[in-house]
Amino acid sequence: MLYSHETRLLKPESEAYENALERLGADADDVFFIDDHEVCAEGARAVGMNAIVHRDNPSTITAIEEYLKQAIRLERM
Repeated sequence: MLYSHETRLLKPESEAYENALERLGADADDVFFIDDHEVCAEGARAVGMNAIVHRDNPSTITAIEEYLKQAIRLERM
């Protein structure tokens, strides 16, 4: 987990997402990005991340669960 304020880079600039990927040692398609602003989720998608906009806890939890279920299915293939 990484908080954007720790990087001192501003979303939705691609450098912010690319820096996060580098710091996490992650591939973009393995990242599930959550933000409460659509423009920031769009920025994450632009670099290949899976992204949602947080609107409320129940819908975000459901989205995380669905993402994890899909990831597990793909891993088993």
